[in-house]
Amino acid sequence: MNGEVYREKIINNVIPNFHAAICQDFIFLDDNATPHRAARVVEARINHGIPHLPLPPRCPDLNCVEHAWDQLQRALGVHEPRPETLQQLRDLLPQLWMQLRQDVLNNLVESMQRCCEAVIEARGGHTTY
Repeated sequence: MNGEVYREKIINNVIPNFHAAICQDFIFLDDNATPHRAARVVEARINHGIPHLPLPPRCPDLNCVEHAWDQLQRALGVHEPRPETLQQLRDLLPQLWMQLRQDVLNNLVESMQRCCEAVIEARGGHTTY
């Protein structure tokens, strides 16, 4: 995914609706991937009034989505039958995502404050999260 696709599909379409539906305390978090830092993406995020939590470089500790992807990868690893084509994988991943336990995802979100505190204490370095 490049910055243009990320801006159009995520920043201009998904995030503003999600932001309006959640609450006023919403803060958007993404990692430091190149498409997320593109000037057009940053400009669109600002234009939409989307509050953003900047992450230190090379710091996946604050991105609970990475831990959710790990859960999805584990579910894929034990799924039978294994997908044999890209289309089968595309069809299967949303099903596996919907089967992730909500309490696990809630715990990831609820751990964010502790994660932030640990990264601050480590001055942007690696933590145990």
